[in-house]
Amino acid sequence: MQALLRVRKFLEPRPANQKILTINAWNEWTESSYLEPDTINKMGYLEAIKQVFGKS
Repeated sequence: MQALLRVRKFLEPRPANQKILTINAWNEWTESSYLEPDTINKMGYLEAIKQVFGKS
């Protein structure tokens, strides 16, 4: 969560066309890149992204 907050702070002052964040998958199911729940953290990582970057 702290890393997400730091990157949000880094991106905030930039112009809209420079506010880009790439998150590579932490769980590469069958050698592809997906952001999905896993059996250990469940929805935790996805919820953290939503909490930091989601629109209210």
